[in-house]
Amino acid sequence: MNLQLPPQTPNLSEIKIECPCSVVVIGANGSGKSRFGKQILALNLPKGIRIAALSGIYYSTEWEGKRNTEFDRLAQRVTDDYCISAIDWFQAANLLPDEKRLSTLFDDIKQLWHIIFPENQLLFKEGKLNLAPASDLNLSYPIQQMSDGEKVVFYFISSILSAPKDAIFLIEEPEIHLHNSIKYLLWDELEKRRQDCSFVYITHDLDFASSRSNATRIWVKRYDAETNSFDYEVINYDESLPEEIFLEILGSRKSVLFIEGTDSQSIDNKLYTAIFPNFIVKSLGGCQKVIETTKAFNEQKNFHSLEAMGIVDRDRRSSEEIAYLREQHIYVPEVAEVENLLMLEELIKVVARRMLKDGNAIFSQVKNNVIDLFTKDLEDQIILHTKHAVQKKLDRALNLKLRNKEDLINAVEQLQSNINIEQIYYSIHKEFLDFIQKCDYNGILRVYNQKGMLPQSKVSSLCGLSNKNSYLQLVLDILHEGKEDAAIIAGAVKKALLMDSF
Repeated sequence: MNLQLPPQTPNLSEIKIECPCSVVVIGANGSGKSRFGKQILALNLPKGIRIAALSGIYYSTEWEGKRNTEFDRLAQRVTDDYCISAIDWFQAANLLPDEKRLSTLFDDIKQLWHIIFPENQLLFKEGKLNLAPASDLNLSYPIQQMSDGEKVVFYFISSILSAPKDAIFLIEEPEIHLHNSIKYLLWDELEKRRQDCSFVYITHDLDFASSRSNATRIWVKRYDAETNSFDYEVINYDESLPEEIFLEILGSRKSVLFIEGTDSQSIDNKLYTAIFPNFIVKSLGGCQKVIETTKAFNEQKNFHSLEAMGIVDRDRRSSEEIAYLREQHIYVPEVAEVENLLMLEELIKVVARRMLKDGNAIFSQVKNNVIDLFTKDLEDQIILHTKHAVQKKLDRALNLKLRNKEDLINAVEQLQSNINIEQIYYSIHKEFLDFIQKCDYNGILRVYNQKGMLPQSKVSSLCGLSNKNSYLQLVLDILHEGKEDAAIIAGAVKKALLMDSF
C-alpha cells in the first residue's frame, strides 16, 4: 500500500510514499499545511483518520442526545470495550479455566500511560474511568478532571491504539499541551506500538519535526487554488547543515543570517536580530561552523531558493581571506569584534543625543579615551597580531602536500628562513603607531581586540547611562522603534559589515 500525496505544481505530478511510513509536514503560517493534510485524508480513504487534540478535548458535538467532546467519546469507547472484553473473558474462563486473561484496549492504554506518567495510574471505579496517584489508589477522580496535558495524552493514546489495522493517521499539532520531557517519548512509543500504521504529522514545532529521525519531511510552500494543487518539496539534507536550522528556515520563508556564539542573549544575537529583522538570525558557535553551514545552505539553492549569509569576527584575518569569505556570502566587519560595533561614531552620537547630551563632544571624549587605551596596550596588541600572522604562515607551510618524511623535514627547516618574524612585528608596529599618531579612530576599532574597551572608554557614563548593559539596551530600544535614529544606527552597522545593500 502507498500513501498518496496531493498533486504537486507546476506539473500536477503525483507522488506516492510506501506505507507504513512516518511523514512530517512543515511550512509557514498560511502556506496551506492544514489543507494539504485534509487532501491527504481525502486521497487515502477509508484508511485516513484525523487526530486533532485541540478540537478533540475542547469542542463538543451532539452525540446520542448529549453534548460531548471526542475525549468523552473515547473514554466511553474504552469503557465499553473493557466491559465487552470482561464478559467474553468470563465466558471463556468457564470453558477454559487455564486460559490467560484477554488483553483489552484499556490494558494497552494503561501500560503506555504508566510509561508516560509513572506517578499516577488509570483504573476503573464504579464502571467509570478514573485517575489516581500510584501511591494511593483510593484518591481517584474521574478522568474528565485531568489536566489539559493529561487529557491530550489520553486522547492521543486512545485514538491511536483503538484505530483499525493499517490506518493512516493525520495528526495536527502532535506537540500541543505536551512538555518536552514527554512529547518525544509519547510519539516514539505510539509509532512503535502501531508499526502497521502510517503517521502524518502537521506541526509548527521544529524540534519535534527534527526528532522524527526516520520520517519523510515535506515542505509546503503554497497552495494553488486554481489548480487545487500545492507547491511542495520532499526535503533532502546536507550532512553539514544542522537539520533543525534547515527546517526553521524553510518553515519561515525568511532568509537566514548565521552568526557566531551559542547564546541568544549575546550581544551578537541581540544586535544582528534588530539590525536585520527580515532575516532569521541563528547562532552556530564557532566561526568555522558559520562558514561551513552558510556554504552548505547556499549550495542547495536549486532546492530552496532562499538566501543565506554569515557573519564572522575579524579575528585578525588577512585581506585575502576576507575577500574569499565575502565571495561565499560570509561577511567580516571592519571592526575587530562585535563589541566594537557599539563604539561606532554614528552610534555614539545617536545615543548621546537621546540622553540630551552633545553628541560631538561625547564622541570626541570617547575617541580620546580609546586612543589612550590603545596606546597603553600597544605592545600587547602588536604581539597578539604578530603571533596570529606567524601562525597563519606556519599553517600554510605545513598544510602543503608533503609526500614523505624528507618533505616534512625540509618544510620545517625552511620555516625559519621563510618567516621573518622581526619584519612582521615592525610592519604591524608601524601600522598601529600610525593609527595613534593620526588619531585614526576607525583604524583602531578595526584592529583593537579588547573586551573591556566599551566600559573603559567610559562611553556609557559619558552618555549618562549606568553601565554597558544599559547602553546596549538603549541601542536596541532605538532600533526597535524603527524611526530615523534606528536607520542611522542600522546604516552605520551595515556599513561596517560591508552589507549596505541589505
